[in-house]
Formats: sequence, structure tokens, C-alpha cells
Amino acid sequence: MTSTPNRLIHATSPYLLQHAHNPVDWFPWGDEALHKAKDEGKLILISIGYAACHWCHVMERESFTDDEVAALLAADYVCIKVDREERPDLDAHFMEILTTMTGSGGWPLHVITTPELLPLHGGTYFPPEPGWGRPSFKQLITLIATQWQERRPALLKDAHELRDWLQARMPGLPKPGGGGLDHRLGTDPALVAMRFWSERLDAKWGGFGEQPKFPQPTILSHFLRQGAHGADPAMIQPVLDTLDRMAAGGIRDQLGGAFHRYATDRAWQVPHFEIMLYDNALLARVYLEAWQLTGQMRHARVARGILDDLLNRFRLPDGAFISSLDADSAGEEGLYYTWTPEEVVAVLGAERGGAFIERFLPDTPEALVDGRVVVNFLGASRTLWESLDGQAGELAALARERAMRPEPARDDKVLVSWNALTISALAKVGAALEVPGYLEAARLALDVINRDPLVHSRRGERVGEGVFLDDYACLIQALLDGHEAWFDPALLQRAETLAREMLQRFQPASGAPLQLTPIDARSWIPPRVEWHDGVIPSGLSVAMNVLHRLAARAPEGELASETRRIWAGLAGCWRQGAPMVTEMLWSLAFIGQASCEVVISGQGDQESALSREIRRRLLPGLVLRREVGEGAGEGVLSVRVCQKGTCHQPVATVEELRRLLEG
Repeated sequence: MTSTPNRLIHATSPYLLQHAHNPVDWFPWGDEALHKAKDEGKLILISIGYAACHWCHVMERESFTDDEVAALLAADYVCIKVDREERPDLDAHFMEILTTMTGSGGWPLHVITTPELLPLHGGTYFPPEPGWGRPSFKQLITLIATQWQERRPALLKDAHELRDWLQARMPGLPKPGGGGLDHRLGTDPALVAMRFWSERLDAKWGGFGEQPKFPQPTILSHFLRQGAHGADPAMIQPVLDTLDRMAAGGIRDQLGGAFHRYATDRAWQVPHFEIMLYDNALLARVYLEAWQLTGQMRHARVARGILDDLLNRFRLPDGAFISSLDADSAGEEGLYYTWTPEEVVAVLGAERGGAFIERFLPDTPEALVDGRVVVNFLGASRTLWESLDGQAGELAALARERAMRPEPARDDKVLVSWNALTISALAKVGAALEVPGYLEAARLALDVINRDPLVHSRRGERVGEGVFLDDYACLIQALLDGHEAWFDPALLQRAETLAREMLQRFQPASGAPLQLTPIDARSWIPPRVEWHDGVIPSGLSVAMNVLHRLAARAPEGELASETRRIWAGLAGCWRQGAPMVTEMLWSLAFIGQASCEVVISGQGDQESALSREIRRRLLPGLVLRREVGEGAGEGVLSVRVCQKGTCHQPVATVEELRRLLEG
């Protein structure tokens, strides 16, 4: 590795800074690199990853620190390194190209293009030597460079044909009345989505699909919300079972409380060890909703365990939250989180350690990671595992010992959208479970990210470029969740202001869907509408939800009218593509008789008890108000409930309120 830094030394991204001392002549994405490729007629290598990515680290060590690789690249390529978290627009664009070309994707993501950004080849990890059915990285870049030098006209012709082929096959925005709906599943979009994902549930271990297995919080949340609307309990129970298995499994860091990004096996035993902020913000919400639906305290304990871990390991001194913890520590994947039996006995002693190993340290081949094991409770009874937490007994002793190990690296950039998701989780869990510390943490983080002008990414005092729809939508959601948690009218006013600004910045015309990047942004790639949810809900889904929440507060206003126009234009998404937009389908809860408006007014000793009765329930279309203004705080405390097309007489007791909400 060279000691002379390349251009990435000036980046704000920790991922780019990890490559700042590579001998590869890396450029950040921008005019300088793209003009250089055009001026010199060179190929472009676009390499996209993120700081917590294990295979990104592997490829960097094997290939990008290699002087021979660097020389080969310098001769024929302009090399661009991208942090997918800082530039979700680039990641989405090139990932769509890769998955359309190859049928799969992942990170590190590599696409080789012409100087005009026409794709020629793509892939993920390439080994230093041929293997796994893949060429070595040197072979790949040498072969394409040779073709570029010796048969450029033919290669350009192939590139144009490939572009046309890709454009014809890339999924666009579904049209109303178009194909794609499986009519076996019905016509109600919410029910269609449930039935679609029910067919893909792993009946034995829970979750969706085989392996690797991701938690999919937006899909799980959709089931729970439909359960609150009276969906068949037989469809909801497998999701509750999934939540139990995940909470007991190795995918959850049982000594910390947060969840790893995904499990490498069907049974949730062995995680891929990186821990992401967004996963845990969304999962805290899901487990809270499970508690609200069932009343089972084990779900509430998991939600609190997640947030306690985020506050412990992810929070910066100013109150904002970092992006992720690395999969590796001391250069080895999972070393921080795994144990040998000998290590456990050394901490707990022979008798206690032996009993712990037998119960919680499975030694089956599929549970091993390089001869080491992740603590999980999958073999324990529910009563046993839910009675243990990270503050007691054997787990506490192991946690103290683990704290002495080299810690995973932290990606300490602050992303507005991910922080906003975390603020929402803190506000909702804090209000529902009455944890003042969560509400205070939400306020502090909101103070950090709720700035004007809004920017996507910060690291220390350095500010990254650009802003995206996700940032606006998730921040508006956080403001609304904060307002409903502690009734600060300034938060609601700010949410309304940002909603109008969001429409101005991201909507190309009235009634049109909002695009990922601002409409006035100058870009080398075409603008896109990200309509389908991934592991993270799309910015468009969150935007529609918050617009509907605001519209429910002023149904005759212009914001509500525009929301209805956009929603009608998205009918193809939520009708033909219902399983892909489970987060957007939450908007249905705020439309018509599905919505539930609850207004608290007056003063009295029962306010906390009445608020508790509201917040302990899963009410997906809830709009919660605290009347303020002249006279609103006077008189007897009462609660007014409007639901299913009917506004009821105000009530003043918990028993009366309970009857209304259960009706």
C-alpha cells in the first residue's frame, strides 16, 4: 500500500477514506473523473460499497492494495469509488443495471462502462485468483481493456445494444390497470401483499425465503398493522413466531441488544456481523407494534434492548447517531461477537460455563464461524430466553469480557434519513412504554439533523453533498412522531413546511410521483422514481405516508388535494405492485373510514392514564391531537374519538375510552 494518499483523502465518507491510501488512483464521483474519462477515451470502473461491508474489505486487501492491479487500472481506466450510503441515487442506478444484467446484486458493486457511462460488464466480489466460477480481478480488467483497445467500434456497438436491452427490461413505474397482479390473491392491495408474503414464509424457521435471510421489517410491520385491522389471526401468528425466533437467534447480538444485518442460514443462527442503524430503528418499531398488538412484554423488552444498544454504541456526543458497526474486528469477521467453549469457561468457570455452553452455545457445524460460535437462545424455551437480558448473570459477565476485545470499526457519518428513522423509533417507543430517556434522546438527535438547509450526510463539521427524498420524508415522519409523543406545536409546523418544500424540490409536476433526487439537480445519470421498498422503505413510500398523515389533519387543504392527486397516479404501484410497497400501503390507514383521530383536550389528573390507553394500542391510522390555544386547555379533561366514519361523544375515563377503541 502506498503512503501517498489519493484524492479520497478529502472525502467525508469513512468508506472512501478506507481507500484513501490505496495505490489505485481513485476519484470520487464527479465532473473531474467523468470528464477525464471522456477526454482520454478511457474506460470507467465504478466501485460501490460501504464502510461495514466485509467483502468490500476483502477485495480492498486483495486487489486495491496491489501495485500491479493499480498499474493495470491506471493504464486504461478512470476509477471511481462511491459510498452507497452517501449516494443512494448512484447505488440504485448501477445496482439496477447489475441486477438486470446478471439477475443478482450485492456489494461490493462493480460496473465497467464506456466513457459515456454505457455499461459493459458488472459483478460484485472478484477474487485475486480465478475461483468460484469467477475470473480474477486482474483477468477481468485486462480482458476488457484489451477489447477496448483492439475492437473498440464493436465494443461500443455492443454497449449501445446492451443499453437498449437493459432499458427495455428495467422495471418502470407500474401503470394503473397494468399486468402483474396475481388475482388468486384478491383485489384488496393490503390483503394481496399479506397473501403474497404468506406464501413465501418459511414455515419451520420463520422469515421469508431460504438463505441468506433478512428480517424485512417493513413486511413484518405490514402484517402486524393488518392484524390490528382485524386480519385473520392465522396469518399473523407466523409473523409473531418469526419475531420470537429472530429475537432468540444469533442474528440478534444477545450481549448487546441490536440486530445484525442478516442471517447467513435459515434458522437465524449465524449472522453477517455488520450492524446497521436503519435495521435497528425499523426493528424497534416492529417489536413495539408486536407489543401493542399482543400485549406480550417480551416484544417490548426486545424493542428496548435494541434502543438501549443504539444509545450505548451508536450515539455521538452531540446526540446524533452513527451509521454502522463493522462486520470485522482485528481483521477478522465476527471475532468480536463469537466465542469458543474455552473462552466461556474462562469467564464463567467450569460449572456455570458448562451449563451456559450446553444451553446457549450450539456447536453444530452450521452454527460455527471459523470454529467459533454466536450466543443464541434458539434451543431454549421461550420462558428461559425472554427472562434473560444483557444486564444480568452470565450474559453480563460475558459482555464485560467482550468489552476488552478490539471493537468493530464505526462508520461515524450522520445520515439524516437513518437518524430520522431512529428518532421516530425513540419517540414512539418512549411514548408508548413511558421511557423519558428515549424521548430526551429523540429531542437531542432531532436538534442535530433538523437544520436548514437540510443535507444528507455529515461527519463531524464536514458536510457531504446533496439531499434526497428519503431525508425529507423520514425527517417529516420523525417530526410528526415527535409531535405526537410530546405535543410540541413547532414540530408540526416544521413538518408542514418541509412537506411543501419536499413537493417543490422533488415533484416534477402536479400529480406526479416524487423522484429520488431534487428536480433541479444536475446529474450524469437520469432521475429515477424509487417506488418499491427494499430493506429500508422507499423515500416515496414514506413521503406518501407523511403526506396522508398531514392531509388527515386538514382534509380540505391544498396539501391534501395534491396528496390525493399523487396517490391516484400511484395506483399502479399499490394495486399491481402491492407486495413491493408494504410501507406505502400504510397510507390506506389514513384514508376514509380506516383512519382514527383522537383529540385530547382540557386538563385533569387522568391525562397520563388516557394517553397510556391510546399509546399501548396498535392503531395504524391514528392521528393524535392535543388541542392548544385559547380555552383549549381549560375545563374537564376529555378525549374525542373519530373512527369508522363516526365521531363519538367525548369521554373522560379510561374505561369509556377503552370501549370506544375496542369497538
